[in-house]
Amino acid sequence: MSGNFGRKAVFNAALLSTFASLASYAGGMVVSILIARSLGPIEYGQYAYVVWLSGLMVTLGASGFNNSAMRFISEYVGAGKVATSLTIHRRLRNLVLAAVAGATMLLVVAWPWVRPQGTEALSNTLLLIALVGFSTKALFMFESAAAKGYGRFWVEAVCLSSLSVVNVLGVSILWNWHASLGPFLSWFAILSVAHLLLVMALVRGHPKGVEKPEPIDEELRARVAKHLRWGLVLAAVSVLASRSFETFLLNAHAGAKEVGFFAIAVMLTRSGVDLLAGGLSSVMIPVMSHSLGAGGNERLRKVFVEASRYYQFVGLVLAGMGYFWAEPAVILMYGERYRPVVFALQVLVVGACLMMPSGGLTALLSATENQKLRVSFSVLSVSFSALLAFLLVPRWGLTGALVSTTMSQWIVFIVTVILIDRWVGFRLPYGALARQFALAAMAAAVALLLVKLSWGLWGHVLAGVAYLLVFVGGSLLAGVWSPAELQMARGYLARLPVLRRWA
Repeated sequence: MSGNFGRKAVFNAALLSTFASLASYAGGMVVSILIARSLGPIEYGQYAYVVWLSGLMVTLGASGFNNSAMRFISEYVGAGKVATSLTIHRRLRNLVLAAVAGATMLLVVAWPWVRPQGTEALSNTLLLIALVGFSTKALFMFESAAAKGYGRFWVEAVCLSSLSVVNVLGVSILWNWHASLGPFLSWFAILSVAHLLLVMALVRGHPKGVEKPEPIDEELRARVAKHLRWGLVLAAVSVLASRSFETFLLNAHAGAKEVGFFAIAVMLTRSGVDLLAGGLSSVMIPVMSHSLGAGGNERLRKVFVEASRYYQFVGLVLAGMGYFWAEPAVILMYGERYRPVVFALQVLVVGACLMMPSGGLTALLSATENQKLRVSFSVLSVSFSALLAFLLVPRWGLTGALVSTTMSQWIVFIVTVILIDRWVGFRLPYGALARQFALAAMAAAVALLLVKLSWGLWGHVLAGVAYLLVFVGGSLLAGVWSPAELQMARGYLARLPVLRRWA
């Protein structure tokens, strides 16, 4: 099974996960467009709020278990103790079920204060939809994370890509029928159940060569418990840090329309980030943990340095293209009614993507069992997010939400970089990152010149293409990539007839 974590196998897994992210987010974008155009800004804002609340409960109910599952299952697979990994998996699954039950009761009690504004007539129906959506998605995410620990990266990819097609078909039918808010949300709940059923069908049975789990000793039990405690605290903190204050206050003070605008900008930003970095993110924690178990800190350090470069590269690609393509993308997909989304998307996508190396930092802290540091950084983020949100959102609405979100993210990123360097002993490759940033600045200057020519929406499209070509081409000329990385790229390009001549 350790072959699943070799360099080539990991790269293939990253490509597969990236393809699945592409299918999932392309489908999600189509779904968002159809629903937004069908319902209009106000009802779409109500739809988006229920979906957001369901995702919030997923984070609260189970996300703290996912990193622990990947962390310890992959470590003991790397050490050749797959039966121990199976025991850890079963223990964590039981805890996830208990956590989902507790989160269900919490949402039922809090519903009168957190439900979307203007939906009193559908209150009970929306509560049921939110409960079904979050509970099934939480269990799906846990089983997918456990599968990655065993090196089965394809499980999540199959689920996401196949069900994204089903989702588009279902929403297209509802759109053709001119469905209202209730049917669209009911379909969301049905798809959530389908995710759980499919992942359970794909992961049935023990890993190959393992007949049954074996008991774990007290030392391992204590390590898992410690990692899990900090993971759960981190999940609770993440509930408040993931734009929760902004969304809740927009719903309370600005109304459903601005919730919808903010939700679309967040969704498009997240779609782009996960599209380009999803392949890395989906494999990084198990790969780092496997490296630590197989080769110690030196091997882990090498993986961390490479991951930081990759994260920043894809972040800079998305930051530039997202900024220049924001206006044509929003206007062409959603229509003039959603023009306020353009500025919101530009702010969020640039702010989030320039700090993309934080993905490698997060994986490193989890792999080295420094959950306490992750919690400390997140508490700081929550503190600033709450302060800025309560100061800015009630008065400035959507603009206040954008400022609050971006500033809190950057504060925690800067503090994380500094303290990981001092306390954990891992430093970002600043020289390599600076070269990539300089290339991005040059590419942005070229793209801005095209925008200044005032060719309308198509000028922005051409500017985004120019940015990509100058940045990627410059990276090849500036020696950003190592000979081994270039050789691997040649091998993959040679497999594609369209790109073979570029190999």
